[in-house]
Amino acid sequence: MPIPLFAFGPLVQGTSTSYAVIRILIRRECIALLQGHTSLVGQLQLTDDILTTGGSDGRIIVFNLATMNCLERLCAHDNSVTCLQFDQRFILSGGNDGRAKVWDIQTGRFLRELTRPCESVWRVTFKDDRAVVLCQRNGGTALEIISFRPEDEIRKSIGEGDVRNRSV
Repeated sequence: MPIPLFAFGPLVQGTSTSYAVIRILIRRECIALLQGHTSLVGQLQLTDDILTTGGSDGRIIVFNLATMNCLERLCAHDNSVTCLQFDQRFILSGGNDGRAKVWDIQTGRFLRELTRPCESVWRVTFKDDRAVVLCQRNGGTALEIISFRPEDEIRKSIGEGDVRNRSV
């Protein structure tokens, strides 16, 4: 009798051979080799039945673990994906190309850049209507807090002016 995928919880690992490998923790048996990247898979996030991977090839791939199918394949960055996070609405990604981007997880559509370009994005995270980007800008470390709220809402709450790229 086969063990259900989530009976003991999956262990997901990125590899230098462009595969994402899924193993069952107790038995350590390989249950899937998920393909799609052309080089190192270095970024992973796993929820109940969705796995999102980011690779050195600049791609983000979203897999459904119940079916082992690829849901979305995004050409996200011109260089390595250095970080990613997703929820039921968005994927946020950062790359060595100095870009932090927001994607619609349902359609794979690019929605917007989070900040102006920098040398490299090290980390992105978000909750509710706020995102934080940790990056290298002008040779130093920058921590930027960005709102997902529409610009007209932000203007009303803080006053007129350019609200797209406020750094903290």
